[in-house]
Amino acid sequence: MEIKLSVSHDEPGDVGMQDSFMFIGELAKLTNCDPKTIRFYERAELLSPPRHGRFRTYLHSDVQRLQNVLMLRKLGVPIAQIKDILETTGDDSDVLASAVALKMLRS
Repeated sequence: MEIKLSVSHDEPGDVGMQDSFMFIGELAKLTNCDPKTIRFYERAELLSPPRHGRFRTYLHSDVQRLQNVLMLRKLGVPIAQIKDILETTGDDSDVLASAVALKMLRS
């Protein structure tokens, strides 16, 4: 049984926009990432989904964040450094720019 919840945002430009919550299995399918890996990243504080009861719930922003984490891992960036990157760059485009810069430095 899958339960869908939604929350609306009142930020400028988001008029009428709603994000659907998803559970870890759906996030795993969307990102082609094992749920155990997602839980590991949560324990490493790379992801911090809210919980509804016993269940983790994820938003579209979590999908983007996980994809950034996976990309940085593919580039060989250590977990601790990914955490620093994510803490210092709040914007997804900043994370991508950091990843590209790291790759160029290593090449």
